[in-house]
Formats: sequence, C-alpha cells, structure tokens
Amino acid sequence: IQKRIYRVLYTCHKDIRAKSMRLNTSMGTTCSVVCLVGNRGFYISIGDSRVYIMRRHTKSSRLISRDDTRRGAVITCIGLGRYKRIRGKHFCLLRGDSVLICTDGFYKRQERDILSRNGYESEGQPDDWLKSQTEKVRKRGEKDNISAIVIRNEGR
Repeated sequence: IQKRIYRVLYTCHKDIRAKSMRLNTSMGTTCSVVCLVGNRGFYISIGDSRVYIMRRHTKSSRLISRDDTRRGAVITCIGLGRYKRIRGKHFCLLRGDSVLICTDGFYKRQERDILSRNGYESEGQPDDWLKSQTEKVRKRGEKDNISAIVIRNEGR
C-alpha cells in the first residue's frame, strides 16, 4: 500500500509540475495521507498539512507529523521543485483514539486549542467539532483554505 501511495504522490507531482510549466506559473500543494488497518496505521506528510493523534483515554492530542518549512515557507511540496520522497511513519491507536488530518488553515489560529484537550470528545460528534473549529478560525481572521477530517478508531 505504501508503494502505491508513493507512486500516486509522484504522479501528482509530475502532473502539477507539467501543468505549471504549460501555464508558465508556479503551483504546488501539501499533502498528508493516513492509512489505517485495525488499530495500526501509517502516515505520509509533505509540506505543512498535519496529522495529530487524539488519545481518548488521556484526553490529550499530539502532533505526529513534521512540517517541511523553513522561516514560515513550505520547502517541500507536491508540484514544486525536485520531488522529495518522504518516508511513512507508523503508529498505533487504542480503542476510541482518533486521527486528525488538517491543513494549516485549520490549525494555524488554534493549535493550542487542538493540543490542550481531546478535540471533539468534549463537544459531541467529530463533524460538529470540525464545524465549530472552522467557524472559530474564520472568526479569528483565517483566510487560507481550511480542510480537516477526523477518523476515530472504534476498535473491538
């Protein structure tokens, strides 16, 4: 599965670069991919999209991905420059734990809020929490694109 994901990301990189050249412009994107099988998973993160693990039993959240930035600018992304293959990293979830995958538009103006508590656990369903957090960052003046998804490990 990892090899297939790497191939897709490389193909996307080539396609975006080719379109950029045709249009004589500069285009690129960040990407975080999470693959879960049971309570085990791995992620690949390129750029400054992020992956957090939200631990239900400790009511805490932890950033597990690493931004590819320098002085606030993305240095590695899909479509710009030379393609840099990022190694996937593995993780385990406990029953009830969740994974949050989000863009910088979602986390920039609320990172302490994400890390200080277990996200939606205190506010109901993931969809409701995502909507409330999106409204919060917009009210705080966020203009960037805002994308986020929460995946909960229901386990057995």
